[in-house]
Amino acid sequence: MSGEARSEVIISPEGVLMFEHLFRPRADQKTRDGRPKFTATLCIKPKHQKTAAFKAMKAAVDGVKAEKWGDQVPKKLKTPFLTVDDLDKVPNGIEEGDVFIRVTAVNKPKLVDQHVHEIMDESELFAGCRVRMSIQAYTWTDDKGGKGISFGLNNVQKIGDGDHLSGGSRAEDDFDEVETDEEEDLLN
Repeated sequence: MSGEARSEVIISPEGVLMFEHLFRPRADQKTRDGRPKFTATLCIKPKHQKTAAFKAMKAAVDGVKAEKWGDQVPKKLKTPFLTVDDLDKVPNGIEEGDVFIRVTAVNKPKLVDQHVHEIMDESELFAGCRVRMSIQAYTWTDDKGGKGISFGLNNVQKIGDGDHLSGGSRAEDDFDEVETDEEEDLLN
């Protein structure tokens, strides 16, 4: 079997967006030919791991694995589903029982809201918001002999706000309206 295998497009279950570089590619993450990549991590909580969408992700991985390697699956095959056991340091927002995937794209993904309107304001899509992703499983082999399966990113749909994981907050959540001395002077 030669070449790499790629699945059909699938939609992920709801997850928490983390480590997102979706408006501009990361200069330090590049393809073999030097093109920068758009990247993100999707953290899938246990209740969303029971959905048909999550099962479709698993089936896509199994499908490309069988297409590429058949019965000759490499012993140290890297898979896209990661847990806290795969990390040296667990970042804020990932807990025991969570599964997360890292996704990349060479072309800028389309970013839309729950009504499928394009998101232009970068502050609307943040680490901690709830999203779904249009993804494809694919096989790969690197120059050093590593082999694995990853998910390529097509598009992202924000389906709700969540806790800001990057430590930031929204000004309208932090402050109440206040009157200034100028407003008081105008009233007197």
